[in-house]
Amino acid sequence: TRSAPATSIEFVPTAQMLSGDFTTIASPACNGGRQITLRAPFNNNRIDPAVFSPTAMNLMKKIAPSTDPCGQIQFARRTNLNEQIIVGKVDYQQGQKNSLFGRFEQARLLTPTDYDGTNLISIGQPNYTRRVDSFVLGDTYLVGAGMVSSFRGTVLRTISQKTLPDFLT
Repeated sequence: TRSAPATSIEFVPTAQMLSGDFTTIASPACNGGRQITLRAPFNNNRIDPAVFSPTAMNLMKKIAPSTDPCGQIQFARRTNLNEQIIVGKVDYQQGQKNSLFGRFEQARLLTPTDYDGTNLISIGQPNYTRRVDSFVLGDTYLVGAGMVSSFRGTVLRTISQKTLPDFLT
């Protein structure tokens, strides 16, 4: 499946927030018309940036701050998945009283990340692989005029794997 990139909306800290001033993000303009007052350690919706996590601040260097006063950014998310389904079935009539069947199905779904190498926000979708294998075996035997013996067995295996892009491992 391939599709034109769909626009995603996310929110990131603004330059004002990174400097410790949360007055705009707490204002009615960014909160559907209601004012928010942040609790301690905030004072008048401000905080000393020295209390921010150094790790988080280093991460923020890899994310461009939003120019929107409320921190909204828009970016494109593309769909780029591959799906494959293989089905096989065999029926065998052994005689007048006995029939057998077998069915195998394998399904694979590969969804690569849409991380573009620059927008760290798009890393939210990891590489994803799912594989399902199914095998069914059946035997029907006519024992007599009023009696039938039937056997059905199924084996199912599902593997789901999510991985991050190479640069994060």
